[in-house]
Amino acid sequence: MIRAGNRIRSSLRLAPAVVSVLLTACQSVPPVEPSVAQAHHLNNYGRNQEAADRLQPIIDATPGVWSVEYEFGRAQLGLGNYEQARRSLERANARVPRNIDVIFALADTYTAQKDTSKLYELLRNAGTQLRSSEAWIRLAKAADELGDPDTAMEAINAAIEVDDGFDVRRGTECYFVASQLEAKYGTADASLRRLRQAYGVNSEDPHVRLALEEAGVPLNARASLPPGP
Repeated sequence: MIRAGNRIRSSLRLAPAVVSVLLTACQSVPPVEPSVAQAHHLNNYGRNQEAADRLQPIIDATPGVWSVEYEFGRAQLGLGNYEQARRSLERANARVPRNIDVIFALADTYTAQKDTSKLYELLRNAGTQLRSSEAWIRLAKAADELGDPDTAMEAINAAIEVDDGFDVRRGTECYFVASQLEAKYGTADASLRRLRQAYGVNSEDPHVRLALEEAGVPLNARASLPPGP
């Protein structure tokens, strides 16, 4: 009984030391939201190593927080650590699969790794499920760079179909990119038609105006065409 009592008293004497270690460990992990905000700012200014260092304790302690994984993935992508970036961004994407910023960062990682099949799958799904013209435009540009005209044209036409005029953020990019792709893979007439549609969306776009002037098209009301397929 005495020995048992001694053991109990010994355990009680150790308890404060254990608690102290646990508290120290907890205090060494910075708070998530301020750390993510700071890392976001650092990443935006190319200070990727600082962003990664700021988030590493959180990644080590509680992996899987999507905002932390996203900014950590951005940092690793900027540092050229593509496999680490991919792991973090895929974890973030698994938790928030409809977040377009995460999707595009992951797409940039697949591009850097030359993983064409994953890149195509990711952007096609985003374009279809989120009705994102920007995802289709990214796919069109990626396919063009990879020398895949069929996918490039399919994607840019999908972008135009999604950009049906009800999105207040609609811009000229899908028509302008379509014009460039038509000039490369299609016909001059189709390229000019897409330029005139871009002019119909925004007659003040300097890139569109310059392209029309170079094509010899007077910049007046007759130069514009309505958007659409």
